[in-house]
Amino acid sequence: MFLLSAPNLKEQIIASDNRLSSLPQKLIRLIVISHIDVRNNRLGTIPTELSRMPTLAELLCDGNPQLASAPENMRGDSKLLLVCLEMQQKFKDVMVPKDAQRAELQAQSNKYIHELSQARSRIEQLEREIAFLEWERPSRYIYWKRRMVAFICYLLEKTVQWFDWAWQAFQRWRNRRKTAPLY
Repeated sequence: MFLLSAPNLKEQIIASDNRLSSLPQKLIRLIVISHIDVRNNRLGTIPTELSRMPTLAELLCDGNPQLASAPENMRGDSKLLLVCLEMQQKFKDVMVPKDAQRAELQAQSNKYIHELSQARSRIEQLEREIAFLEWERPSRYIYWKRRMVAFICYLLEKTVQWFDWAWQAFQRWRNRRKTAPLY
């Protein structure tokens, strides 16, 4: 039987011996409750939000063997039980945002781990390409390339010198021809 009564302007909820397995969440909206009796039921938990009810002075929950919200030795002491529920609620208030923050940080961490893995794969690929290029262009090849470039530069230099010598010879010949009149 679930009974709501108001003796001496104090509201009470008496729900003992009713085989209840949980208390409704809407119960915390009742702000003028001073006494809740849920003894001898099958409760598994008690909402920690009950500790925020400003007028709740007594919470009786003996005889609920499956109750995990409070140790068995606290169930007979209402004030100690309410303090225990308050501590659990404060823990939830701190841990729920921390869990969300942890989940967000874990997601960022997974993203960075994936990016790092991709960067490592790219570095390994570039190192393989460098090794292939070094194999493709060994030091002997570079040595002979330098020799060939030096030889081409030498030929170019000699060709320029030969053209200069030929030009100078042509200029002398032309100058001699201009100075001597033709008779």
